[in-house]
Amino acid sequence: MEYVRSQLSKHLNFIYFSQIPQKRLQVYLTDNYLEIDIGYGAYTGAAAIRKHWKVLFDKSGTVDKAMRASWEKKEAASKTNELNKKLAECSDSVWHNLMLAAVAIKRRQYWRAYTELDLARKWLIECFAAGTPLMPVRTEKWINSLKLNWPSSKKRLLLI
Repeated sequence: MEYVRSQLSKHLNFIYFSQIPQKRLQVYLTDNYLEIDIGYGAYTGAAAIRKHWKVLFDKSGTVDKAMRASWEKKEAASKTNELNKKLAECSDSVWHNLMLAAVAIKRRQYWRAYTELDLARKWLIECFAAGTPLMPVRTEKWINSLKLNWPSSKKRLLLI
């Protein structure tokens, strides 16, 4: 660790340096505010925890592969969490619109019922757009059957 510090000090001017032996980490801050973090450890424990990273010295490519694999795994997990969050939001909100539509129909307030059903339809479409596998193969046909043909609604959604 001292060797690396001496070699870097020959080429760069540092305004800050910290060494954390427990984590096998050295942190440098150059005079032009470039931060250099150097970690020492086994390549088997290499994992990307942030989006932007770069392996500078790896002749075998092992560390780079481990970093890429860990980042792809982390991104896949975050997408799954995002889909679950969208499904929870939809299930918490859409029932309210359906209930209000039923009340509006009972009170013969058809404009309000149309609006509430349209909002529920938009929630459903957002769930499909987020990539949630809620319906089988006939999804597009089923969503198109939900569309209310009202003269003022000229926008159509194409699902592919």
